[in-house]
Parts: sequence; C-alpha cells; structure tokens
Amino acid sequence: MSLSARNLNSSTMKQAPEISIMEDQRLKALQAAISRQKVNSRPKVTSVEEAKDEYMFRRLISAIRSDKSMPEALKLIEKLYEIAVNAKAAHLERLAKRRVRASKILDITRCEPTREFFLKLGFEKTIDEMEELYIIPRLASQPLIALTLLETGIKVLGEAKTSLMDEKQARWMMSERERLEAKGAKEEALRRIAEDRLRVKASRAQASRETSLQPRFTSQNSQLCWKNKDSPLKEFIGDVDVVQSGSRALSPTMDPGHCRPGLAMTIEQLDEAKILILDLLGWGVSPEYLIEAGISKECLVPCLRELKLRLPTNIDPSEVAVYDPLGEASSSAAAKQTPSAPQGPAHRLANRGDAHMENAQPSSSPSKWKRKSMAEQRMDIMSTNSAAMEGKTMTVEEQAASLLERLLPPVSAEDDDAQTPAKPPNAKGRRKASNPGGGETAAGFVETPALPLKALKKLARAASASKGANATTPEAQEGGDP
Repeated sequence: MSLSARNLNSSTMKQAPEISIMEDQRLKALQAAISRQKVNSRPKVTSVEEAKDEYMFRRLISAIRSDKSMPEALKLIEKLYEIAVNAKAAHLERLAKRRVRASKILDITRCEPTREFFLKLGFEKTIDEMEELYIIPRLASQPLIALTLLETGIKVLGEAKTSLMDEKQARWMMSERERLEAKGAKEEALRRIAEDRLRVKASRAQASRETSLQPRFTSQNSQLCWKNKDSPLKEFIGDVDVVQSGSRALSPTMDPGHCRPGLAMTIEQLDEAKILILDLLGWGVSPEYLIEAGISKECLVPCLRELKLRLPTNIDPSEVAVYDPLGEASSSAAAKQTPSAPQGPAHRLANRGDAHMENAQPSSSPSKWKRKSMAEQRMDIMSTNSAAMEGKTMTVEEQAASLLERLLPPVSAEDDDAQTPAKPPNAKGRRKASNPGGGETAAGFVETPALPLKALKKLARAASASKGANATTPEAQEGGDP
C-alpha cells in the first residue's frame, strides 16, 4: 500500500466521526423541533408573510371584539371571510399541484356553511366577484389559522347580530308604543269631541223643546203684530218691536198673559189696535192692503169681527181662531147652555166661535152688498178732499158718520126686524145710515155697540169740543149742509 493511500484512509477515518456528529446534531435539532411543534397547538410561523397574515388576522379579531358598532364589525367580518376564501382557494390549488394524498388534506369544508351564513346576513357577493384584498400563499399550507379565526369572527358576528336585532326590536317596540300612545290620545280626543257634540245636540234639542212651549216673541210696546219689518204702515203705528226668529215668517204662539191664542197682545193693546185700524180704514186703506202691508191676520181679523167690519178677501178667515178677548160668553150662548154643560174656556171658545161665524157670514156675503172697488174708494177720498178745499167744513160727528157709512155694510130690513133686546150688544148691532147733515150728537155714537170704549170716549170729547167751537158759526146756526 502506498503512502498516498495510507494518508487518504487516515483522513477518511478522521472525517467519519465528524459527519456522524453533525448528523446527530441535526437529528437532535429535528427532534427538538418536532417536540416543540407537538407542544404548541398553534402552527409554527415559517415566513415573514405568514407572520404578517397571522398578525392581521389577530388584529381584525381584536378589533371585532372591541368594536361596539355593528356596521364596522360587519365590514371586518367580510374581510375575514374574503381572507378565508382566498386561503381555501390557494390551499386547493397547491394540493392539486403537489398531488398530496387526500388523507393529509385538512377538512376545511366548514367554510361553505359560513359563506351561506354570510349570504343570509346580506353579503350577496360571490367568490368570483369579491376582490382579493390579501394574497396568502404561505397560509394555504396552514388553513387552520383561517378557519379558527373565521369561526371566532362568526361567533362575534352572531353576538353582534343578536344585539343588533335586540336593539332593532327595542326601537320598534318603542316607536310602536309611541304610535299607540299618540293614537290613543287622538282617539281619546276624538271621543271627547264626539261626546261634546252629542251633549251640545241634546242641549239644543232640550232648548228647542222648551222654547216651543213659550211664545217666540212678546212685545210690550208693540201696537200690532208685524210680519214685515219694512212695512209702509210702520210710520202710522209707531215703534214696533220685531223679534227675528229662525224662520222668516213669524208664527206667534199661546201665552197665558195675553188675550187670545196666536196673538201676542194684551187686551189694552188690542183696544188700541182697534182704534188704529179704524183710523187707517178711515184714511181710505182697505183691509186687503193692511194684510199686504204686514199686519198679521191673527190681529186684524178679530178686530174687524168685533168692530163688525168686513173681512179682507185675500185671506181665509176660517184659519184664524176665534176667541173671546174678555173671557165672557154672550147672553145668547148662555141661553143655549144648560146648567149641566161644562163652563170651561174651551167650551166658551167653541160656542163663541159659532156665534162670531154666524155674525160674520151676512156681512161678508156678496149677495147682501157689494164691496167698493179701489177706484171708488179713491173717488170718495178725492171728493172729500175737494169738499175740504172748497171751504166746506165737516164736524167730527159728520166725519165719523161718513166713516161708518163707508166701512159698515148696509143693513137689510130682515136684519133690523131680527134685532131683539135679549141679544148681546156686539152680536147684530147695526147703525142705520143717516144724513151727514142731520146734526147727530155723541149720544148717537154711544148707541153704536161696535166701537170700543176708548174710541167712544175719544169721539165724545172731540164732538163736544167741536160743538162748542162751531156754535158761533153761521153754518152751524142755520143748520145747513156742510
């Protein structure tokens, strides 16, 4: 063996223990690494990118756990989901390239249910539409990190979702409570308004029932019952108190303090109305014009009946109730009544109404006399005025006689024969037509029962005054015609 061969063998013998020592050190280091890997449950970080991704995962999880606002947490969970999807795609791609056995592939199919969970929560993006925020080539070999962090994120997301639903339910309940309270307050207000309306309606109905039993208008200073406020005869009558009611046409009602049904006047006012009606008729005003002027038929018709004057033809006198203003029955009606007959006011009203209707029928019948036309009445007034203009004067007695001649209908012979002392003075009392120049006195007017007492007193005073004044005149001494 040569020297060179010996030297080579000796050098190899020296290097062999060194190689074995290095192999033993490597083996020990590998065993130590394996033992450390078994002790640590978390995978070992082998690169800077893997450490960066893991740090980013942990930071996102901590941000999700510390964040109280739901929208920000949802955004962070969406980022975690994108990272997990990218890690799964990279892991599957690497498995296909390396052809690793399926037994060694980690089961990460739990990512699909998480995707469905996110889709149900409102993340409608698909995997292809999501932008790749991070590229994790190293994390593909360790997908357990992504799954673990994703499960933690889903858990936090569920808690946040539950709290969000609770808050939403609480807000809805609060708004519903406020709405119901407002609705209840509104319904309460509407109910109160309805009750107030019903109460006002009931009070108005009660007031209308009470006012229907009372007179709609009463006048203390009115002379006649006026229907028309702007009547042309208002200046002749004086102040008339017109009380407006709900309807334009006033319908007077019964008042116990007045003289007759349907007439809101006292007995004294009725007597004054008779005098005024006589004056108006004496001035040439027809009864029809009095009705057209606004004097109510409830006032005019009874006055004309008691004064034995003709009734107006433009109304139906049968509609006016006949009532005794003095409350006394006539002697003829008393003779017809028996002692057992009732003497109440209703009975007297019926009997008195028959007597008045019997008395009013001959005077209003067209067969006995014919009413003067308006032209004839105007001619009479013009003749009277012309006589006054010529200087011929008439005494009060003559004026009253001419007035009665024009107003009273002519009395037939059968009416004169039918008069008996047993009849009442206001039943068939007629004054015969006399010559105006006959020199009648006030006693002749007193015998006329149709005039009221005040009118008789007034005419008597006027007659006595005119008699004393005209006694010295030549015409009065000669007794000539006026």
